[in-house]
Amino acid sequence: MLQSFLENPTNPDFTPIFSFVFASLGIMPLSVASIAVPTASRDPGSLPWAPFVGLSLFGGYFAAGPYLSFRTVDEDVTKSSTSWVGRNVFDNKIFNVGLLLLALYYPLSASGLASSLDQLPQAWESFVEVAKGSQFVSTSSMDFVIFNCMIALLVAQDAKVRGDEPTKANLIGLSTLLLPVWGGALYCALRPSLKE
Repeated sequence: MLQSFLENPTNPDFTPIFSFVFASLGIMPLSVASIAVPTASRDPGSLPWAPFVGLSLFGGYFAAGPYLSFRTVDEDVTKSSTSWVGRNVFDNKIFNVGLLLLALYYPLSASGLASSLDQLPQAWESFVEVAKGSQFVSTSSMDFVIFNCMIALLVAQDAKVRGDEPTKANLIGLSTLLLPVWGGALYCALRPSLKE
């Protein structure tokens, strides 16, 4: 599998479901950044987000995990107290709507899954068969699952910081699991801006 990607990165010979998973791993770090960066603590002792979030575009959750595990959230964050990148990029509606559109388009078009929904059972069987024999597919698939779970936790945390009561925030976070890949991007596009 990995060899197929290295030989022809624009059109590797992946199953449609794995193509969807693999393409999604380029989108989910952007959702994580859009959720985590605006509320990241800027205290001197806190971990910097940039190296971990940047590397997660290539290394997935394995690169972002240490930061996400030890990050501290500024629960009193305002638009003016967050970083310039948090305020002007990751908490920006234009960026987040663009992220949602990219999340809706790219994984489906790259995988060809949209055009073969009627063959989903066969695609699933093919994916399972390939995953049994490929550590690359298994690892990428687990990365996909872990990223989706982490996005749900981050969404709940972010919703609380933005003023939702804890029960509602937790339900919003859980609801993102119903739409893997798209849930986090949808939340970012619809969430209220940080307080001034």
